[in-house]
Parts: sequence; structure tokens; C-alpha cells
Amino acid sequence: MDMTVKDLLGSAEFKRIFRKHTETYRRKFTMIASKADALTLDISDPILLKILLKPSWNWAGFFATSFWGVYWRLRLGWVFVGVSFVLVGLDYFPGVADFIPSLQFVGFGFAVFFGLYGNSILFRDLIRRARENRLASFSPSYSIAFAVMIVTITIPIVLAVGDLGSPTHLITLLKDSRMITH
Repeated sequence: MDMTVKDLLGSAEFKRIFRKHTETYRRKFTMIASKADALTLDISDPILLKILLKPSWNWAGFFATSFWGVYWRLRLGWVFVGVSFVLVGLDYFPGVADFIPSLQFVGFGFAVFFGLYGNSILFRDLIRRARENRLASFSPSYSIAFAVMIVTITIPIVLAVGDLGSPTHLITLLKDSRMITH
């Protein structure tokens, strides 16, 4: 492939992808690559992705975890969205909620992870796309992030309004009305 990490960070594609934040991300990615002694490595080097997982704080990754991950089209962003939906759904089944960790703790764990490693995750994804010759079609997606935001906000509202019909609430109502005795 004959493209080093340094070449990638100086490329026109890098500037197109990161737009007005080009210099910020170039500086952060250069620091990550420097710590890993990887600036001169070819992007196809098999060890590269492993050595680039270095802590580099990203505030957007911390405060807007799922939206940030989906905006950058990161697989982990979609994993977080999926885990969130599963945990919210499981919370509506009697007894299950007692055996799963609280959604807030899982969400906070993801937020800390995306905050602490957000820049490394994004950098590694950029390199992965460059290896696959997919940089030309890569750009962040406001529309996907906005759609995820609307769904993420709407589902808890719908579930809260519909909570009167949830199995947990129904069993509680029946017990309180003495229709179920055990």
C-alpha cells in the first residue's frame, strides 16, 4: 500500500473527513502514533491497530457516546446503541431487571471508555478504512446521528407512557387488587 501513518495524517482525504477539526485531530492522532512509535509504519502493518489503542481523551465521546460513535460510523457506537436498547427492553420484564446491571452503570462505563479511548478508536477506524480503500466514501453522518438521537429520546417516552401496560406493572396492579394471591 505504501502509505505511512504520517502520510495518512497529511492527506487531502484526512482534511476532507475532519473539515474544520483537521488540525485538532491531526495533533491528537500524531500524539497517539508518536507514543506508539508508529508514525513511520505503513498503514497495512498488522501490528499497527494493536499498538494504537492509547488513552487520548475525547469530550464528545464521553458526553454524547452513542451519538458520537454513530456520527463517525464506528462499530462500537452501534454496539452501544444496541446494548442500550436491549437493556431498556429487558428492564420491562419481571425479575430480569434484578439480574442485569443498571443501565446507568453500563452507559457510564461506555461513556468513560469512549471518552478515554475515543480518539484512538476513531484513529484506528480511519486506518482500517484507509486499508480497505474506503476513505473516499467516508464522512461523518449528521443524519444518522440525528435519527439515533430521535429514536433514543422517543423510545423511553413511549415506554414510560405505555408502562401501564407493562407486565411488571400489570402484575403489581393485580396483586394490589387481590386478584393474585401468591
